[in-house]
Amino acid sequence: MPSTTTTRSSRFQTVCSLSTSLLTSLDTMETLGLFRGDTVLVKGKKRKDTVLIVLADDDLDDGMARINRVVRANIRVRLGDIITIHACPDIKYAKRVSILPIADTVEGLTGSLFDVYLKPYFLEAYRPIRQGDLFTVRGGMRAVEFKVVEVDPPEYGIVAQDTVIHCEGEPINREDEEQSLSEVGYDDIGGCRKQVRLSLIAKANKSDGTNPRTCRIASSSPSVI
Repeated sequence: MPSTTTTRSSRFQTVCSLSTSLLTSLDTMETLGLFRGDTVLVKGKKRKDTVLIVLADDDLDDGMARINRVVRANIRVRLGDIITIHACPDIKYAKRVSILPIADTVEGLTGSLFDVYLKPYFLEAYRPIRQGDLFTVRGGMRAVEFKVVEVDPPEYGIVAQDTVIHCEGEPINREDEEQSLSEVGYDDIGGCRKQVRLSLIAKANKSDGTNPRTCRIASSSPSVI
């Protein structure tokens, strides 16, 4: 089992804020034929997938990566499961997206969710999103969980400067999401404070970047801040 290291608080906060990222070492990115900032399509179980940005973290050992629990829940995987990673160079900018909050995370909140949460989260960040995914945003003194209800063009895209974000509508009841999320041990938004190191073991040879790489998510003890 790989040894664990304690990571700085600021780095954990960065990972927590990026439900759209996969962190790994530069050597691992080279092995997988990827570059820092590349968008990848990550496939998990039950035909679930998501889109993430690859970022470098040289504090990680080669062959290791870090994603947060929200991402793992979205693609229905546990530690030890197999995932495949596809280069996604042709992902388009989204024209319109529809995003709604999870009801129990906005109880008692007043004011504009767009101004306090969504606008700062997406502004000039060029985040990839996938229809059906959940993500968490911290604003003020509170975290709010959102669901990507629709992406145009479907089913995934990058939220850019000209993307229209629709966020009006009734909040989504968590009960409507829990049945599918509970099967992967989904934690509430507070669980983002723990990050787990994941091992990516490449099973494919070098290619032109269009073929998927098959990887395994191997467990190790979490580092806790």
